[in-house]
Amino acid sequence: MHDAAHVYSFDIETDTSVQADGRQYGLEPLNAGITEISLAWDPSVLPGGGAVFATGYGLNEADIIMEFDKMLYGLPPGLLVGWNSSFFDLPFILTRAEALGIGHRLHLHAQPGLVPKYDPTPPHTCGYSAVWGTSTPIPHQHLDIQWHYEAAAKLLGIKWGLKPVAVAYGLDMVEVDRENMHLLTADKRRAYALSDAVGTRNLGLHMLGLPVPEISDPILALAASPSR
Repeated sequence: MHDAAHVYSFDIETDTSVQADGRQYGLEPLNAGITEISLAWDPSVLPGGGAVFATGYGLNEADIIMEFDKMLYGLPPGLLVGWNSSFFDLPFILTRAEALGIGHRLHLHAQPGLVPKYDPTPPHTCGYSAVWGTSTPIPHQHLDIQWHYEAAAKLLGIKWGLKPVAVAYGLDMVEVDRENMHLLTADKRRAYALSDAVGTRNLGLHMLGLPVPEISDPILALAASPSR
């Protein structure tokens, strides 16, 4: 059984700028880098409730991956929640870390039976379960919550994605044109990235049966509707 103080969440943003060949490679870790990694936590564990590790301000991609890894390592062992992280965020981080030759504490375990919503992130051919950390202290376990909300999205008639689902559950999400992230200011990118991590954490808490004051469950409202 998990408690809210030990539930964390994360999300990555990648380079969506148009390259010399006229293409965007934001979904391909062999051709595009990570620009932001956001992490959300319970403010009772650490003030602020979240952080964004971003390129710029003297930091490069290797720096932000290592800083994210270092901060996770310093948090009490818990559950690291993501959305589509089994197929995208985690393999993307691993591929970039290996390409950059940097150390990390991410350990992926192939799960060929997982069915992707989209194609797996190249060069990977499957999804993963994961732990992040070492045996001392106990590593963070990983939970991809997207499948839990698939049936809800279908029932509500909305797109099965983080933002539509989060909004349906009453969460306030920052919306931008994802394909033109590279055109946003650094502050807007950070706000967008943190919003995704916080929204993912709140949906994760709700899935685990933990209280989330911000959430209003649309499935319960639908079941109570006089028309049903």
